[in-house]
Amino acid sequence: MRRQPPCAASASTDREPPSADGFGVDYEVHDLGVLASGVVGLSEEALAIRRDDLPRFLGDWYPYELTLIDVAGRLTAKRLDEIVLAIGTATRDEPVLPALGGSRLFFSGHDDCYVVVESTDRSLPAMIMGRLLALLVGSALVDASPVEVSEPGVEALESLLEQSRHWIGMLGITSRESVAVDLCATPEPWRLGQPIPARVDRSAAYDVASGVWRLSGLPARE
Repeated sequence: MRRQPPCAASASTDREPPSADGFGVDYEVHDLGVLASGVVGLSEEALAIRRDDLPRFLGDWYPYELTLIDVAGRLTAKRLDEIVLAIGTATRDEPVLPALGGSRLFFSGHDDCYVVVESTDRSLPAMIMGRLLALLVGSALVDASPVEVSEPGVEALESLLEQSRHWIGMLGITSRESVAVDLCATPEPWRLGQPIPARVDRSAAYDVASGVWRLSGLPARE
């Protein structure tokens, strides 16, 4: 089966982007020119790269000012115009993927605070939530050397997301044996600078020795 290349459009940034040549990755360069002028998330060029080559291309590069779009089939000039139009005309809370038939993933990374991810894979939100919980717990355990923290089971997190679309997680009681994350459901997405609610709706506890997560009211998940 022929692998289909996704489009990786890197936006303008003060940092030097990774070189596709340097990583031994095959790619195609598409000039966006004035089409990308003033469009947040796009730069003057887009790179078409096979999705299997993306991990090698990105390497240790932080996904700052990076836009990734999965493209079914070969990236044509017409398809590129459709992508630029969809991104350029979408409002902040308006999804992009519905305007791009055949695309299954849209990623837009700005900085450490915000990232936008759209996917046709219904399990992806729970997977991202699990990774964020693992990173938060890891920040409480890390010392001079890296630590490995497993992620909660997707099924348990999907149950949480069925209860509320928006959650805020803060570190709770922490020891060398376990780390708790206090979770609060909110009606709207939290924004930087807004106060953190004092209440705790759910608690996710990570056992360091066993690598098992326990969510309040839910069974243990590996």
